[in-house]
Amino acid sequence: MSENSHKWYETLIAGQVRERNKVRGSYLDETMVTGDEHAGVIKFPVVSGTIEVYKVSGAIQPVKTSNATLDTVPIQTDEYEASTYIKTRDLRKQGPNEQAAVSREISKAIAFKKDKLKLDAVAAFAEVGSPHLTDGPTTVETIGDGTTRIDLIDMIEAASRIFGTGIEEGVYWPIPEVFMDQLEMYKEFANADYIGSKDLPFARMDNVRKRTFRRVHIMTLPDKYFYHGTGAFGAGEGHLPFSEDGYLDTFMWCKEAMGAQMDWYRETVEVREQFQLEGSPLLAKAGLDGAAIGVLPEMVKRLRFKAQNRAVRPEPVAAP
Repeated sequence: MSENSHKWYETLIAGQVRERNKVRGSYLDETMVTGDEHAGVIKFPVVSGTIEVYKVSGAIQPVKTSNATLDTVPIQTDEYEASTYIKTRDLRKQGPNEQAAVSREISKAIAFKKDKLKLDAVAAFAEVGSPHLTDGPTTVETIGDGTTRIDLIDMIEAASRIFGTGIEEGVYWPIPEVFMDQLEMYKEFANADYIGSKDLPFARMDNVRKRTFRRVHIMTLPDKYFYHGTGAFGAGEGHLPFSEDGYLDTFMWCKEAMGAQMDWYRETVEVREQFQLEGSPLLAKAGLDGAAIGVLPEMVKRLRFKAQNRAVRPEPVAAP
């Protein structure tokens, strides 16, 4: 093989990666705020306390200062890679479909890892709260105890708590397909349209169902994204994704309540020939350097409800 043999392969799969990522992966981009970077540490400022407005008396006297508190929530980014070797003899045998499969699996792994960093950060925030804040609250509220099915009233309760803080950014709630099925048992929810930003990645994806209800932007994600809880993905029997003996944790958050930043993110697979290895195989690789962390606990809710694999019609409301 020539020393440039990897370049045609890299050029070929680059176009396939860009086309594929229009409909899959990186669902949670732009649902969290970015921070300020300094020496490899990302910092998210938090201002708490109240600044009072007072009437000027006209007398020459000291001003009446307020007690505002400025905290900083810091986090160190980490690097992640996904890679695989392609043997020279295998490369000669590969057709277009096999070449696409290689790049697809590497890029999917990195795209999922980027989303997983954010979901793990929300879950950790809900579990331990924030050690960085001077003023309360420092813990995340959990709605539901995991013994009942998700209900529209539960979603309304969580949303009201978040919007009651006076937020200015959007609120997002990723849920599994079956939770969307369950909520669509309510006519007022099923008739809702998505009215959020059409520029967000999930809003442009055909495989994501979207609703905006009570100002909350709700989107479905693949079942593998719901791995928090005793009934999490993979716990079900046979071909069922979830164990109905347990519960699922989903999370609702305001954009400004969670911080996430990718210092660099390479979705296009890079391919290099490895002359130091026997047979000079190709090494295909993608990666990222980033982190996510909880910032404002009162603007995040954990919704813990019974895991299910099919929707159930709500019980009819008895007439008064």
